[in-house]
Amino acid sequence: MPSSQPKSSDPWPARVRNIAARRKEAEAELLSFADTDALCYRAHRQDALRQAQAESWDPLLAWIHEAHGCAFTVTTGISPATVPRMTKEKLATLLQGTGDAKLTALHAITRMTGSLILGLAVLESRLSADEALYLSRLEEEHQQAAWGIDDEAAARAEALQKEMQAAEQFLRSC
Repeated sequence: MPSSQPKSSDPWPARVRNIAARRKEAEAELLSFADTDALCYRAHRQDALRQAQAESWDPLLAWIHEAHGCAFTVTTGISPATVPRMTKEKLATLLQGTGDAKLTALHAITRMTGSLILGLAVLESRLSADEALYLSRLEEEHQQAAWGIDDEAAARAEALQKEMQAAEQFLRSC
């Protein structure tokens, strides 16, 4: 028998229910981004890109340290960055204190940017979704400036920007 209630095109209520149902798993997944946070991995041989990364990302690393006492190590290439135990504990406490709806938005933003730091910056209104997405795509932007626009990559970036904006709009409505 068909439901008498209209179907909503808003995916966020279902996403919140999903995160709430698997809250510990979602927190653990977000915490795992600390180990591989995009802001901690810098270009190895591209001096201009590495300089752009430092200029753009170092202020956010300073912010997360000042705001939450979370220290991150920066590395180049594929060498693993180490995250102090105290930082992970502070991040875990922060995530545990975040409501289901905001955690859902944070989860989406973090996954799209590859950075828990960027996700937290949007959560705390330090950055807009557009700014966070741009910062997460510094390497792609650098390549685009050097080699020109790739139509498929531009289409993916546009779709990702719409998703990020939707996540931010939902976050601001919480």
